[in-house]
Amino acid sequence: RDDELKELCEGVLATVEKLDEDAKKAGRPMVPFEGPLLLLTDQPRRDNVDPIQQKWNFFANTLMGPLILACKSGQLDLVDAALGCFQKLLSYGYVQGTTPNTDGSDLIVNEMVHFASEAGKFVGQRGAEGIPIKIISAMAAVVTSPSAGVHEKH
Repeated sequence: RDDELKELCEGVLATVEKLDEDAKKAGRPMVPFEGPLLLLTDQPRRDNVDPIQQKWNFFANTLMGPLILACKSGQLDLVDAALGCFQKLLSYGYVQGTTPNTDGSDLIVNEMVHFASEAGKFVGQRGAEGIPIKIISAMAAVVTSPSAGVHEKH
């Protein structure tokens, strides 16, 4: 898993560096919400998905892969960092309530809730002192973030 996690993290870093490079070439700094719009991908276009939304989804999935793997690793420092990232991605609107996971079988928000609740198994272990507050912060972001879609009417 360490090799897979390293490869995913390097992919995220390359994506972010490309976004930053593209923004610099365009003569403006990379700012939240603009980065995914600059992302050029070779993803196949789905007819029923807006192209801009498709880029957002690709960007969110690129970021989520290493975080989910970090949660699965069981290494407390990685779980702690991943939970903090989940919270920030939701709070800043990088992950939206309608963002599907890579294979389209579920929403990323649902996966985030699942892995945050699974992290509860580490509570009480030596070295896991920061995990309970990170779980609470991640769950609070899910229910308070306008982008999470928890309060949308269907």
